[in-house]
Amino acid sequence: MIVLRALNPRRHYKTVQSGELGIGFALAAAERIVRKRYPGHSVSLVDADIALQAGWALVGKDVRRRSWVRQRPNFFLEAWKPGEPSKVVPLACEGMHGKTPYVYTQLASASTQVEAVHVGRWNETPVLVTSTELLGQGGITVHILQAHGDGALALRA
Repeated sequence: MIVLRALNPRRHYKTVQSGELGIGFALAAAERIVRKRYPGHSVSLVDADIALQAGWALVGKDVRRRSWVRQRPNFFLEAWKPGEPSKVVPLACEGMHGKTPYVYTQLASASTQVEAVHVGRWNETPVLVTSTELLGQGGITVHILQAHGDGALALRA
């Protein structure tokens, strides 16, 4: 019975569709928010898996591997202006075909993803979490939560 549900192509298609559209709408909305928050800055989107697997986040004497830390943001948005430190905003994005109450579960899950990283001064990491709701004939709704903060990377002397 479980195998039959997993092989249902319609269910698979809807899952892939909601995930991909969730990412697309989240990136478009997040880029707009970051551009508005940091006018005059160039904004880049960086896949978090690629950035974190590159190794720079996994080095240092104070870093310990924790097997229970598997959650991480989906993307980082970097706002950069010459002569200023980069501003980095972690983004977690979800998408779904479903009922509106599930949006709250997705936003809570996404918030744990962005809490896995720390950028800038303690407790001042700016974050964005999104849940894109695909409503069929009812349209598309993007729910966004944001936490303000500096997110500035320290300039090395």
